[in-house]
Amino acid sequence: MQGKTLKPAHVASEFLTVSREFLDVLERFDLGLFKSLPVTLLKRDKTTPFEGEWHAIWVGTRKDGFLREKSCNFEVPPYEDTKHLAIPHRNAVDGDFVFDAAVVEGADLWRDQNFSQSLLLSDRLHTALRDAGLLKKLQVLCCPLVG
Repeated sequence: MQGKTLKPAHVASEFLTVSREFLDVLERFDLGLFKSLPVTLLKRDKTTPFEGEWHAIWVGTRKDGFLREKSCNFEVPPYEDTKHLAIPHRNAVDGDFVFDAAVVEGADLWRDQNFSQSLLLSDRLHTALRDAGLLKKLQVLCCPLVG
């Protein structure tokens, strides 16, 4: 795996892991309930570390803003007790997921408990990460706000 580079943000063993550069941008914003912990990421040989400084992050801020009735390109899990949960499809595009405009209040980084594996960010934070060149390899979708 020589020459392999990691995305500046990715899931590693179920944790969102970000580069030092990504974390530096995040830390300039209101992150609400947020923790970061330095980690060493290993290559497939489980011995050789990837270059750079990496951090596992936990985003604890929750906002209820996902508007199922105005959104598309997601599925609902088949089990009875989670009918509120929306699981986004991988082929989703900008505009498929709609949120209540109230989500702009408070923290710039949050999760929505009704939108599976969501990581949502304010326009301000999105712009800063984009301008730093940290979103090029990531699937980031723009979501309309209504209300």
